[in-house]
Amino acid sequence: AASVTTFARRLGKVAAECRGYSRCPCVEVELFQIDRTQIKSKKDKRAAHIPREALEGLRQSIVLEVPLSVPGMVGMYAGDEACPDPATAIVLGGTMADYKKGSKAARYWVGMGAGAQKFAVEAWIKDKATGQVLGTDEVVDRKVGGVLGGSAEKGVDDFSEKVCRFIRRTLGITR
Repeated sequence: AASVTTFARRLGKVAAECRGYSRCPCVEVELFQIDRTQIKSKKDKRAAHIPREALEGLRQSIVLEVPLSVPGMVGMYAGDEACPDPATAIVLGGTMADYKKGSKAARYWVGMGAGAQKFAVEAWIKDKATGQVLGTDEVVDRKVGGVLGGSAEKGVDDFSEKVCRFIRRTLGITR
């Protein structure tokens, strides 16, 4: 709790002075990991089958959602476009815990949970400067319906919003 408070103080000072991306507090989003060495359940097996393109889509959606959902912060791709100041940066990462691609047609024609889409990640947030873990949580989103069966993009967007709620909760940011 003390490390979160210390980071939040640093973050608050910089957010108040933010004049452009190079000075804004920043979230570096890593590609979620897949642990194929610990398959002990059907959930683990499903998580191990997530395509790389789906992982990249989740990361892209989170990077784009951060400035919309986490006031005063910007999102960056970890490794590719690292945050300029580690003192005001956090790193978001995690391991896939479950994945169901889902089927729009099954959601529409069958209903009752058939064709459900699911993303579940054991997520963590670290202070980039110190490497200290600031928070962990399982972030889960399920799509079981929607107009004409819903869309895969809506599921990804909703998951990204939930990840941003995890960031806000961990850092004590209120909207």
